[in-house]
Amino acid sequence: IYISFSSALSGTYNNACFARANILESYPDANIAVIDSLRASSGQGLLVYKAASLLKKGKTFHEIVELLEVEKLKIRTVFTVDSLEHLRRGGRLSTTSAVFGYLLEIKPLLEMNTIGELIPIGKVRGRKKSINFLFDSVIAEIDDSLELVIIINHADCYGEASELRDRIQIRFKSAHIILNDLCPTIGSHSGPGTI
Repeated sequence: IYISFSSALSGTYNNACFARANILESYPDANIAVIDSLRASSGQGLLVYKAASLLKKGKTFHEIVELLEVEKLKIRTVFTVDSLEHLRRGGRLSTTSAVFGYLLEIKPLLEMNTIGELIPIGKVRGRKKSINFLFDSVIAEIDDSLELVIIINHADCYGEASELRDRIQIRFKSAHIILNDLCPTIGSHSGPGTI
């Protein structure tokens, strides 16, 4: 079971499908599944976490694949960045917008949508407000009767990420919250201070 980075952001899903098709030509009975996570980073990681949990519970290959296809649509990935510079460098923001954003202390809020694209969902002035927005968006969406697994990724801002974790844990006492360093690949696009 291969769980790929969002096909809307990378060619890895299509490459994996191509590789699967090639292998199945020689080994038609092979059990190979390629799942488009429609997510990146922790969203993709949540599916891997879920797959491992299902395997430990004795679920079959086909049951796991079927459940992951459903679960991937339940994952929400929302984040904020501390600086607009890395978004500008990556071509997601014009230089003019980055300069005005810097002067006004604008902090963008972004989300992976249901087809795996990165979209802006808002902007606020100031770091504290952007982190409060993350908290508010988490608690607004969660059904606390479910078994919750929340991953908080951060790029060199452990203190702020820990505070966010603690606030969420107080609200959802049974949630399993994982605090994680953002990987360098994603971090290079979003920059230090991403949560």
